[in-house]
Amino acid sequence: MAKVDKFVGGRLFVAASLGLAVALLLGSAGPVLAQSAVAGAVGEADAAPTFSRDVAPILQRSCQQCHQPAGIAPMSLLTYREARPWARSIRDRVER
Repeated sequence: MAKVDKFVGGRLFVAASLGLAVALLLGSAGPVLAQSAVAGAVGEADAAPTFSRDVAPILQRSCQQCHQPAGIAPMSLLTYREARPWARSIRDRVER
């Protein structure tokens, strides 16, 4: 059976962006830092992704309407502490 993509239009881009941001934040920062150090274009502090700067805005736009305390989704994604345990699931879901 062929895989049917459930995302349409810009939602696929947002989902892919979320997956990329989560992946960068949760373990892939090393290559980004190395690349920027070699290129000399950006300092290490600027290159390292952060939850507040890179991930939270995507979650706010795409997820937090439902993923909040007492929301219809099963878990809240308002803070790093709440979202971190779900990082792998979020990545897997948005890569589909």
